[in-house]
Amino acid sequence: MKRKIICMLVMTLLISASAMAVTGAINVEKNDLVCKESNKELSTFQPWTIQFSFDVEAASGALGNAGSEYINDHFYSTRWASNLLHEYTSGGILTKQFSISGVTGLRDLAYCSADGYLYGGAAGGTIWGFDPVAETLEATLSDAFQCRAIAYNEDLDVFYVSNWGDPVWVVDRLTGNILNQFNLSTTTSTYGLAYDNVCNGGGPYLWVFDQGGSGAEIHQWDLTAGAFTGVTHDVAGDFPASVGIAGGLFFTTEFMSGTATLGGLLQGTPDIMFCYELCEKCEADIDVEKLVYDPRTGNYVDADTKDEALDLPFCTRDSHFKIVVTNTGDCVLKNITVKDVMSDSLEYLGASPKPDFFQYTPPEYNMEWYIDLMDQGQVIEILIEFHVRGEPCEYDSNYVKVDGYCRSHGTHVDDDDWCWVHATKKSKDVYRSILDLLENYLNMFPLLQRLLHSLGL
Repeated sequence: MKRKIICMLVMTLLISASAMAVTGAINVEKNDLVCKESNKELSTFQPWTIQFSFDVEAASGALGNAGSEYINDHFYSTRWASNLLHEYTSGGILTKQFSISGVTGLRDLAYCSADGYLYGGAAGGTIWGFDPVAETLEATLSDAFQCRAIAYNEDLDVFYVSNWGDPVWVVDRLTGNILNQFNLSTTTSTYGLAYDNVCNGGGPYLWVFDQGGSGAEIHQWDLTAGAFTGVTHDVAGDFPASVGIAGGLFFTTEFMSGTATLGGLLQGTPDIMFCYELCEKCEADIDVEKLVYDPRTGNYVDADTKDEALDLPFCTRDSHFKIVVTNTGDCVLKNITVKDVMSDSLEYLGASPKPDFFQYTPPEYNMEWYIDLMDQGQVIEILIEFHVRGEPCEYDSNYVKVDGYCRSHGTHVDDDDWCWVHATKKSKDVYRSILDLLENYLNMFPLLQRLLHSLGL
């Protein structure tokens, strides 16, 4: 008799559950979490703002300065018509005048992080590498290039060298052999080059200081696309009293904390060393965790692998995943996309907040959420409610991936995570599980409530 009553209760529950599914009573799709514009006061950083400049003629004692570089808290300049080099503090104060035996007429300079030396040429087929502290010649590279402008690519361990309207030669740092070459086409008098793997998504880019146009124009070349990006700046317009032309060029993240600097030397009357803030230098990072709720403990479980899959009773209570997205870097992120893919053996019931994009194409659900901005350290949580409807003993997975970009310099960041559940067979105490479900709706079923009490359940 008791079993018959319980079966009647089960039938009542099934009918009620169907009605609730139709009315949407268990749908959690509500916008109770705003994943949009950050309230954080954003940086007032402005590219091409002059960070610092100084009169090189006054500091070094004469005109004719051409090349430039910044390393170890010091500026360096060259004299194109002599063997003299000059070292200055970060404040533009001369610390020493020196020369390298056998080297004269240096133009642009490049710092090589692989060996700590400065490299440059005299508009000819030789590149010299020297130690600016010990003042010793350390490397001599020769081939069929012409080196007036020079930059070092630390990622490929190569130099880019050029001279006026010549092509840019790609030169191996150790052998001096030409590995490749390409034409800049629209520039006419290249004098300085600088390699940039930080700004605007890390490029990489080659900055070109050209004596065409106004006489001192900087252009950005995309090394991947093999073309100019259209980003350009007129240095002569910032220092009109100098009536200057392009000289050497350098790129550094050491001059001012938190920023990347593009600097160079404007050859004029006087010669001017200049530094522009180009982009913010910060480390972008993002983390995503996918967790699943364990109704037995009331805790969320990090079930990353199939072996760690959470046991969930087949066709019993609904459960939910929790996506936790955290900005773990030190810059504001923009254009964040959270993409979730769930097997349809786990029936989708709703999400909070609702996805901005939702598509069900068997055998999976695809969902996306779009977040405009995330502050440093900000955490956003998303809940997905589901029902285990697959076969008992089946393993089901849920995959999430997040993508975003650093707001200031465009660096791309991403992360992903998996979560696994295991549909277990019905327990021996299946009726207890069913009754647990009924208890959630006792107010809706007063008759059932009385029956339960009369049965001692």
